[in-house]
Amino acid sequence: MNWARISWFITPPKKVRDELKDGAKIAIFNVPSNEYRNLLLLQNNGLIKLKEGVSQYSATPNNIVENPKKLKYVSGPAYQSIA
Repeated sequence: MNWARISWFITPPKKVRDELKDGAKIAIFNVPSNEYRNLLLLQNNGLIKLKEGVSQYSATPNNIVENPKKLKYVSGPAYQSIA
């Protein structure tokens, strides 16, 4: 199983993006504002594309329209994140 933490994408080194395997699992915590920011970071780094017009507090992995690496999203409460 390949796990990738969303925190890698704050300033993603090209090497991390390139080595991210197809089907890797990405943890996205289900706090609306954080969920949107996480998805936006993935989109800004060319890993996904979100549906046009999705608002900040309504974006979820269901709003992804392109996912070329076939990344999988694991959702959970923010208190389970590892600092």
